[in-house]
Amino acid sequence: MIPEYMTQAEYAVHCGCNRQRINKLVNNGRIPPECIKKIGRHNKINVQMADAILATSLDPAQSRNRKIGKKDQHTSSLKGMPEPDTLPRGKMTFEKARTLNEQYKAGLRMLELQEKQGSLVSLADVQETVAQKATEVRNKLLAIPSKVAADIIRFTNPADAQELLHSEIRQALLALTEESA
Repeated sequence: MIPEYMTQAEYAVHCGCNRQRINKLVNNGRIPPECIKKIGRHNKINVQMADAILATSLDPAQSRNRKIGKKDQHTSSLKGMPEPDTLPRGKMTFEKARTLNEQYKAGLRMLELQEKQGSLVSLADVQETVAQKATEVRNKLLAIPSKVAADIIRFTNPADAQELLHSEIRQALLALTEESA
């Protein structure tokens, strides 16, 4: 069973770090004064309170008690305390914030790579190209009536006039397709 209060040296062993680290946490206020009680000639740390505070405020990458493949001693001693993922929405822990930041930076690096490889283009470039192509299509189609006006007057049969128009439209579209390739 874990005692309610520990000296800095005992608490350091409990956390898996050295006494100097605990002393530094006490001195800079990361372990607040309300967690410390003078018992006999020693200032002792309330283990449960300090564990709860440190669980949400310390940088997990700096923790010395993280061991690959093992649950760290620090969080395993927090019986009854919520895991960071079960904290209410709106309360961001350092670990969650860091994870989100790393995911954001990874996403940005992926976009930069795709852009350099040519598989990602900017929206402005796409919009400009589409606008140019739309203008070309419009101009080619609007040029058809003036191009075929003299020929269409000679036709007495509407089917012949329609065939001429279809032929000119196909030629204009084919020319646009060849220009794009």
